[in-house]
Amino acid sequence: VKKIEKSLHIKKTCKENRKNHTYKKLTQITQAPHRIVSPYGDRVHPITKVKTFHNGIDIAKPTGTAITAHADGVVSQIYVHATGGLTMIYDGNDKIQLRMCHLHTVLKKQGDKVKAGEVIATVGGDPKDQPNAGRSTGAHLHLGIINKGVRVHPLTVFSL
Repeated sequence: VKKIEKSLHIKKTCKENRKNHTYKKLTQITQAPHRIVSPYGDRVHPITKVKTFHNGIDIAKPTGTAITAHADGVVSQIYVHATGGLTMIYDGNDKIQLRMCHLHTVLKKQGDKVKAGEVIATVGGDPKDQPNAGRSTGAHLHLGIINKGVRVHPLTVFSL
């Protein structure tokens, strides 16, 4: 029942976003197809096997796949996180902040101003060939979204 309620809430939010013209395409960040291998919300972690809250979505992509800025904005942080690996926080001028983890390469520096559509990083996360992959089972993009200061399900802001 909770999964159905959560799904209905996401669909309702998506409809509201479309009505308010704030709905964006995930292809503004990385090219299709988008195979989500780990959803937002409660899940059993694939490595620890413990039920935890997942604060983003994991999109399976080959290592090296380009990640582009969804809007004009600025790279606010770049760091290596124990579980997220190489991570970039990107602040779009549209008040949508992207937290991208398990990156292979960061192509911008902290503080860089970026134009929409510009390549800012590449997908990584394969622990076999990347020492800073974080806690990962394979190449993918972890995408977390903060919309106007609130952490939200990425698919309430971006459509597949």
